[in-house]
Amino acid sequence: MEAVKKTSQQALETASKVIRPVLDNKIFLILFGWVIILNSISILNDLPVNVRVLLTHPVFKVLSVFASVYYITNGDIKAALMWTVILIVVYKVLLFAQENFDVITNTPQVYPGCTTATVADLLSLFDGDTATLKKSMYELGVPLNLTLNDSNAPLIATYFINHGEKISKSCRQPE
Repeated sequence: MEAVKKTSQQALETASKVIRPVLDNKIFLILFGWVIILNSISILNDLPVNVRVLLTHPVFKVLSVFASVYYITNGDIKAALMWTVILIVVYKVLLFAQENFDVITNTPQVYPGCTTATVADLLSLFDGDTATLKKSMYELGVPLNLTLNDSNAPLIATYFINHGEKISKSCRQPE
């Protein structure tokens, strides 16, 4: 029992010597805080709408940056204001400098053999079960705003053949 106490005491002392300097480092604490914030953002959709609106509001974002910089500058409000403005300007410049691509066509390409596909052809894959067809559409990544009708059937059929399904004699993957 004494050996366990001695070993655990040594482990605690070693951990304290290694971990304490890391935890005392302000930069580490800020980075760690931002990791926590980014993880919190990933659950943002689960929050109530009014909380989401608050957290995504530009004023809240600026105040968050200011609070972080204020902490780093040891409470120097002038330096914190200056660095906050600099960081926001740099951020805006980087947003402005990003590349923007123009979409050549606004609709996805339908495979030429599938231009005559109908909802009946798609339902035949699932023995007429609409619920299973819609579930499969979701699993294949068919856009949710693409309704199941005859005008959209060629595009939906293209998604299916891209995942190895054979819709008809002409609507299938090339060999």
